[in-house]
Amino acid sequence: MSIDRERAMRAVTEFLAAMGVDPEVAELRRTPERVTDLAAGMFAQAGADPAEALGTPMEVTEDESHGQVVSVTDVSFRSICPHHLLPFEGRVDVTYAPRARLAGFSRIVKLVSSTARRPQLQERLGEQIADALVRVLDPRGVTVRIVATHGCVEALEPHGKGTQMVTVCTRGEPLN
Repeated sequence: MSIDRERAMRAVTEFLAAMGVDPEVAELRRTPERVTDLAAGMFAQAGADPAEALGTPMEVTEDESHGQVVSVTDVSFRSICPHHLLPFEGRVDVTYAPRARLAGFSRIVKLVSSTARRPQLQERLGEQIADALVRVLDPRGVTVRIVATHGCVEALEPHGKGTQMVTVCTRGEPLN
């Protein structure tokens, strides 16, 4: 992803001024640069195919994978809500029943991380993770469970602090 740093910094400066804040006060002078750098990292995977994070899967026989379920749990992530541009963060559990291909455990973690590094809805995050697994691994079934707290809920709702949102996305056969 290429970014226009100068344009982004000008936009942050203009936003601060539009909010009635003087962007030239000492503590805000580097804010446009800091916000741009932060956003560049948090949006780093915008437009990228999440499936690329899975690399080349390992081939296994039906006998090796029959009845097996693979779970990678408690994967931490941070993303940005596209409605308010505030962070949301939490944990993801990814479970799949392999048919003929396996992904390395670290590749599942990389898939979660790279899929989150773009403006993202929690519901779509789970769908994109599941769909990438289906496309690359062709498993019998996939479940992606996400538990997250959202900065926008905490900022907008007086009793929203610590409220958790849970989404579950499934594809294929149900997993036990």
